[in-house]
Amino acid sequence: MKLSNVYIHTIYTSYTMYNKRGDNLKKVERRIKLKQFRIGLQLTQQEIADKLNITATSYGAIENGKRDGCSQFWDNLQKAFNIPDSHMYGLMRKGVEES
Repeated sequence: MKLSNVYIHTIYTSYTMYNKRGDNLKKVERRIKLKQFRIGLQLTQQEIADKLNITATSYGAIENGKRDGCSQFWDNLQKAFNIPDSHMYGLMRKGVEES
């Protein structure tokens, strides 16, 4: 399976899981973007959590929509991965942008 197919499957699976729980669509889209970001870097949840100095459980809860990331989480993510403001806005923006 190509990376692009894995990527698409992961996004679809995530969307389906969130949608079944009845989550707000905008919240779902933000979580999908966070997962897209991590997969794009080819990192595990543990690796991202280590860079952010949080537990993998906490990171997983944010990525899976069980918890909201506080402003400090998003600030730390931006600093840890040197994300420019314009890209960070895209990552946090409510709604998946078309490629």
